[in-house]
Amino acid sequence: MPVVTKKPIDVAQESLTEVKLNVKTLKGDVSGLKQDIKELKEMIMKLNRNIQEQNEVSKQGWLW
Repeated sequence: MPVVTKKPIDVAQESLTEVKLNVKTLKGDVSGLKQDIKELKEMIMKLNRNIQEQNEVSKQGWLW
């Protein structure tokens, strides 16, 4: 059987294609992380509002 060798341009093209796929995957991961961060910020804001409301209720309770 003859040994098949790839041309350097073919190897480079395959590597470039793999890099492009990796970049696309990373962009998707970053996008997902940005969404997660946005949701976490919203949750933190809601928790802070709830804490502030509870503190106000507690203060009012002490005034009576």
